[in-house]
Amino acid sequence: MDFRRKVLKNNPALQGEFEIYENINELVNETVCKTSENVDKLKCLQRNCDICGVHNFKLPEEEKTDNLNMSNVQWERYEYVNLKRGSKSIRKLMLVKKSTKPFEMFSYFIQILRTFPYHQFSTSWQSDQLRSLLDNLPHNHCVTVNDYSESYRCFDKTEIQTGYFQKIEVSLHVTFLYRHAILEVDGIESSVDNPVIIKEEFFVISEDDKRDQYFTHYVKKSVSEYLHEISYTPKVMHEFNDGCATQYKSLHCFGHLATTFSDLGYDSIIRNFFETAHAKGAQDAAGGYIKREADFSVIRGRSSIQNGKDLFNFCNNNLQKPKSTGCKRRIFRYVETIPRNTTQHFKSIADIRKIHCVRTTNNSELMVSDLSCYTCDQCVSANYELCRNFRFRGNSRPVKIVREHSTENHTVENNNSGDTLLDLISKGTIIAVVAEDDDSDFDLMKTLGEPEILPTAVTDGWGISFPRGANVVKGYYYDIVSKRNFSYKLVPKRLAINYSVSARYILTESEITKSENSIKLNEEIHMNVLAALDYI
Repeated sequence: MDFRRKVLKNNPALQGEFEIYENINELVNETVCKTSENVDKLKCLQRNCDICGVHNFKLPEEEKTDNLNMSNVQWERYEYVNLKRGSKSIRKLMLVKKSTKPFEMFSYFIQILRTFPYHQFSTSWQSDQLRSLLDNLPHNHCVTVNDYSESYRCFDKTEIQTGYFQKIEVSLHVTFLYRHAILEVDGIESSVDNPVIIKEEFFVISEDDKRDQYFTHYVKKSVSEYLHEISYTPKVMHEFNDGCATQYKSLHCFGHLATTFSDLGYDSIIRNFFETAHAKGAQDAAGGYIKREADFSVIRGRSSIQNGKDLFNFCNNNLQKPKSTGCKRRIFRYVETIPRNTTQHFKSIADIRKIHCVRTTNNSELMVSDLSCYTCDQCVSANYELCRNFRFRGNSRPVKIVREHSTENHTVENNNSGDTLLDLISKGTIIAVVAEDDDSDFDLMKTLGEPEILPTAVTDGWGISFPRGANVVKGYYYDIVSKRNFSYKLVPKRLAINYSVSARYILTESEITKSENSIKLNEEIHMNVLAALDYI
């Protein structure tokens, strides 16, 4: 809104005609009908309403004219950028600087404003479904929340210069496992009258760097074997994943799910997807804690972690028992390489990116829907045809899984690079990091750039020292102005450095209220940050 402020300042007559919006939510509300009826609201959010829409966002002439004589404006937008990391090329979502005419900036903004309201609704809806399922988990059911953490980069406390450039990176897959308590394992028995849900963190460690559907299937097989070991035999497995194409959400992932789910011993698997770019948080925090403890152990000379097996042994010997009551235990598994059957391929599925719920059947067919539903008692009881939320969820529709007879080595197009939380950090990102001070739950930090590897030892403006080779993020802290109102003010002249794995949550523009060097959170966002910190 900085450009609009300048326009209105130069044209006082326009000040009563055009709004200055303080945040994205105010602007979105201007483009949808003001109604409390969810069904009508959904029609508005999907931009199918004849009354509301982006046309309600009025633009002065300076913002919509394609005049080449207008001065350029500086702005930023997220784009996927191809980067080289050693011999590999990766696709990373980054904040890219732009210098264009105002018309181009506002045209792009209107373009994303058309889809943002429904994206925001879907984000909230999918998260609500997970919470509702955990509150009402049927017996003989199990829930997993899955994601990859940033790879662990092995290093040595006394490494020589040549070793500094030849680091082994270890893949770390994180699964949050929710199930009913078993007396023999947990010391308490869950019952219908007294349900007790156990949360466990399940980690698969490997030097295999191919994060594909074969890796995630191996994880699911390992989880199934663990449940069998403790004599917990769920009939239905509910998965919640991000939308990464190569790992969970592609034609080959769906084909693999339909043809192999019975091997895991379940009657059915229901795979749910969080909205794009909203699956990060607690899983990254759990993985970050593992890497942070490993780093500290190496730095203090207590351990030597040179490969995946070393990391597994360290975790298995030291980190199985969490300190908090939120997690019952941590389970670690190690595999050197993932077995793959690269000759198995399947035909494409229409509108696959819109699908947020997939349910297996017994005849190589999947039932898919736009959104999940667990807030309806009929869906929790598997009476899906009687769903009370079908207007939001969308109608379930069958998808036939058809094998493709080909010996070619197909490559899945990665429309979503599966970025971890650290991949999304760039200049100006506001992150929540683990607080070293016992008086604070977390610190907020405005970053100066992407995470980096320190070429030399360094001490920040707060007197904290970091060794050469440490993976860190630099920036400035926000000081707490009011704990009651969750308001903070930037401390801009005192450089702060944190280990990258201390980052737990990224605050987006829609989650904060900004004014110059100050920001303010609402209570819901504050609680989301605290939830991401529940990792010890």
